[in-house]
Amino acid sequence: MNESNVAGFFAYARERYQILLNRRAGKPKPWTRDPILQSYRFCNVFREDDTVTEWFRESGARTTTFSCMLMRLTNRIDTAQILLNEDLFAHWDEKLARKSLADKKPLTNAAYIVHTPYGFNKLNGLIEMLRPVWADQKAGRLDFKGYSLEGAHEQLMRYDCVGSFIAYEVVTDLNHTPVLGKAIDKMTWAAAGPGAARGLSRIIGGVPLDHFRYGRPAHQTHMLKLMEALLLHSKRPKVWPAQWPTWDMRTVEHTLCEFDKYQRVREGGRAKQLFNGKG
Repeated sequence: MNESNVAGFFAYARERYQILLNRRAGKPKPWTRDPILQSYRFCNVFREDDTVTEWFRESGARTTTFSCMLMRLTNRIDTAQILLNEDLFAHWDEKLARKSLADKKPLTNAAYIVHTPYGFNKLNGLIEMLRPVWADQKAGRLDFKGYSLEGAHEQLMRYDCVGSFIAYEVVTDLNHTPVLGKAIDKMTWAAAGPGAARGLSRIIGGVPLDHFRYGRPAHQTHMLKLMEALLLHSKRPKVWPAQWPTWDMRTVEHTLCEFDKYQRVREGGRAKQLFNGKG
């Protein structure tokens, strides 16, 4: 990997995390002097610090594979609050869900692209997708204790319309619950998505942005080795302060995607969401 590009990757990550610390400390805007980070919205370095994830964790609903699937298929706090009020995370009921969410618009967060079964609107498609998941949850087939993150990810992709992205989001949630909290591969495995693949291409340097095809197993294996190298870099105090939280492989993958967005803006492009961080 290009050393200068690796340094740029961690410089971005440090500045993004410092923004979070400045905000939490109650400091006035601007929380950064970086004009790109002032103008565009970027996810936190650690997924557990993101707003939707914080809500889900603090709601007490993040307990089962089904509840995590339901949360990530909607990924909106206002929708999730309705589900929580009706106790649908723990006791799914299709009729009650259809009634409770009938007038909810938008139903899902546009940040996650979810392809519902052909011919269904968002609500009915969501219910259709969740039917076999709920059946397996009740039958005890979704207890992944003893599984690796990778193994649980593979199992979740058996469901129709559940691809690598959503399966990975669910597995990441479960990694912070008793279901997968003791998974042995949190420091050795991640599922690189398209953003992370582009981010790695940028760090290598001298290759096109589509150098890695994230859908190819051989490319996933190669990207995994590169992400492991970045994780090793993160353990150096000069790269990432020792008093800050430590990285895992999810953090590497997650930050690569955001770094790709950051570099795209630096090169004259745009990010999807604006952010008024200037004060």
